[in-house]
Amino acid sequence: MSAGPLTIEKKNTPRQVLVTSLIGTTIEFFDFYIYATAAVLVFPALFFPESDPVSARLASLATFGIAFFARPVGSALFGHFGWKTRAKGQAWAMGTCGFHAPVRTRASMALGSMGRAK
Repeated sequence: MSAGPLTIEKKNTPRQVLVTSLIGTTIEFFDFYIYATAAVLVFPALFFPESDPVSARLASLATFGIAFFARPVGSALFGHFGWKTRAKGQAWAMGTCGFHAPVRTRASMALGSMGRAK
């Protein structure tokens, strides 16, 4: 009686784990750093133009805080379904979700509705 072909599980070396963790952490830090800088300097004027500067900055930082706490929840959710389905494409989908949702400012929403109902 012959046994089936040998299947060898490939194990990650500690060096591979270290390098990939370092790359992921660096990208995530850079993402939060850029978002925090934009939340202070750019977003108040774009998304809250009618508010006073302090309120606009606080509202912008509140969105940053929501994103800070929502990211681990999304990672856990995607991780759970990725683990259950063994889907390799889930990591790609999670990484590119932000590029598929355009961010619209108040000005661009107003331009889209010009000439319609008055």
